[in-house]
Amino acid sequence: MKAIFLSDIHLQDAHSEKTQAVLSFLNEKSAQFPHVFILGDLFDVWPGTSNFLVSTFKPVMEVFKALVQKGCQLHYIEGNHDFRLGKYFESELGVKVYTDSYEFVSNNKKIFFTHSHRRRLFSKSEAAWVKQLQKSPPQIRISDTLLLKCTAPESGL
Repeated sequence: MKAIFLSDIHLQDAHSEKTQAVLSFLNEKSAQFPHVFILGDLFDVWPGTSNFLVSTFKPVMEVFKALVQKGCQLHYIEGNHDFRLGKYFESELGVKVYTDSYEFVSNNKKIFFTHSHRRRLFSKSEAAWVKQLQKSPPQIRISDTLLLKCTAPESGL
């Protein structure tokens, strides 16, 4: 599976260098990837969709809409800083929104996505596997919030 994964970026406004870098990255790279997964906390504060937030982050909304119109599937798992994204993201932008987690199937393997504050969703053996994964070197770990549950945890990485 080819995909872009974003998590814990905590954008504070639409015109910061960080926001512009993220938007440039998405505009330049998204054509190469059929899926973009946002694993929570893209925004530093998004306590429910409002006209104020939509207008404040209008450039971000425009990029999301353009990606979807080009055929990219944009998946957004809500985090603890950005939640209640609401119908606007789904109906106006075409973003698939998940409140807790999302299970994706690729090459007959299930991949489980969630934001790190949702660790209580795991059994004890899965939680131990996640804890071990987080101790791995960054090139293996990928991200603290990207939790792969493709096969039994005992199968290794």
